[in-house]
Amino acid sequence: MNKEDYYPGLTEDEYHDQFNHLEHCLELLRQSLMCNADMSIITFHWGHLQATPLANWTFPHTCKSWDAIEDWASQRHVERLFEPGWLNHPTLGR
Repeated sequence: MNKEDYYPGLTEDEYHDQFNHLEHCLELLRQSLMCNADMSIITFHWGHLQATPLANWTFPHTCKSWDAIEDWASQRHVERLFEPGWLNHPTLGR
């Protein structure tokens, strides 16, 4: 979202369009995280060199099959969705 770092050549209008897209993507990620939060218990252990405990990141997770999700999505993909004239608005007709 940092124009200077990631989009230095865009005009203000182009950046505004890109920003709206990025904001939408971040909102979807936020919703997904909130609706599917990982409630796994993180345990800690004492290290040898520091006075604070260290997290044990080796706890098990139950993950989704990404291949199955991609297969499901690819079977339902509409190739021509944004091709002019292929999909028409119910009242605007374009």
